[in-house]
Amino acid sequence: MIQTTYLNELRQDATMNMEAVLDKEAGKYRLGDKLYPRVTTILKEEGFIPDFSKFKGSQEAMERGTHIHEMIALFESKEGLDESRLTDYMRKVLDQYKSFKHTNAYVPEFVERTIVSNSPMLGYGGTVDSVGTIGGVRVLIDFKSGSPMPHHFLQLCAYNGLLLSAKIYVTRSHCLYLTDKTWRLSRETNNADDVYWQSILMVRRARLLYK
Repeated sequence: MIQTTYLNELRQDATMNMEAVLDKEAGKYRLGDKLYPRVTTILKEEGFIPDFSKFKGSQEAMERGTHIHEMIALFESKEGLDESRLTDYMRKVLDQYKSFKHTNAYVPEFVERTIVSNSPMLGYGGTVDSVGTIGGVRVLIDFKSGSPMPHHFLQLCAYNGLLLSAKIYVTRSHCLYLTDKTWRLSRETNNADDVYWQSILMVRRARLLYK
């Protein structure tokens, strides 16, 4: 029942819009005169993502993750990436990404696409890191520069929901963990992960309806 309601909401009301502007302070995307929460904002508010600001080196880790995302996006862009300007660490991370692509014959369709689902009750937004194919199978890949954490699978389900809203369909969803020494692909998301993400959205909807 939850899944049916969730999918109906997406199909009826959600759209993709590249004009959304991220309000970092509010943790939301602005689309016209409306605000839609980010996936990470939802998971933080619901207690699934810890307050990393309490941990030493968290700011540096977040900045490093941002730089890795930007590097891969530029590497896969038409403009290309001037690898000679990379630091030694970033060059090694890029080598690991290339190794992942070669090993899995990964062919990206796009990298870094912002999607906002403007469903009145289930609306939210996020940036999908990459969609491409592995062995002819269409997959969602979410780049990670830190250690694996349970909420990463909820994030994958959230991004898959955004892809559904944009009528982009994938068969599998994985996190790709990248360091300067190795890469690792997570397990794919399963039905339980998806139901838990849908439940989070439905609880948020209930608060709007019954508060």
